[in-house]
Amino acid sequence: MSAKVKFVFSITLAIFLGFEAWYYLVRIPRDRVAVETASRVFEKYVGKRDLQNWSGTVTPSPLRQRLAEGHWSFVFIGYTSCPDVCPLTLGILAKVFTILNSGPALTAPIRGVFVAIDQGGEAEEDVKKFTRKFDHRILAFLPKKAEFDSFVTWLKAGYAPGDGRISHSTSIYLIDPIGALIGEFANPRNAEEIASEFNNISRAIP
Repeated sequence: MSAKVKFVFSITLAIFLGFEAWYYLVRIPRDRVAVETASRVFEKYVGKRDLQNWSGTVTPSPLRQRLAEGHWSFVFIGYTSCPDVCPLTLGILAKVFTILNSGPALTAPIRGVFVAIDQGGEAEEDVKKFTRKFDHRILAFLPKKAEFDSFVTWLKAGYAPGDGRISHSTSIYLIDPIGALIGEFANPRNAEEIASEFNNISRAIP
């Protein structure tokens, strides 16, 4: 190998390693770590965040109580008039449940939890009718703004009203049967990948 080729190779390698370092140290939030899997669809949170860490909630909170009932909860936030992301994600979640229930025995029951952004003039029954279109295993909640904001902060999610639309986190958040927030399925679009990843996670966590 000539000196010139070695020089070019060294520069290319240095740029590549520099980019890798920047990506992992800067772009990935430091309170998260990517689980090393083939699909890389799940981000696991570092450190336990259980319901005791969810401060500022109304007591008793139906939402808080339901998240610690011995189920694996797939949590998604959104709103009923959402034209695309919410129907798409809830449809994918329904497919995930179908796949999981047709496979090996689960370590604990599973369910979805749709937490709706209050748009005003809407009742919780309206939200329940919306989720029933997708799967009967998806529970629906319409918390008051103070509780919703506190819950979103606990999830490390986000939302922002806009012109006729609401921008919001598109991840599915995974909460274990004792109410600990394990992590999130970021940009969930593949039901088979999510189901496979969940099986790995549920069997790895006692």
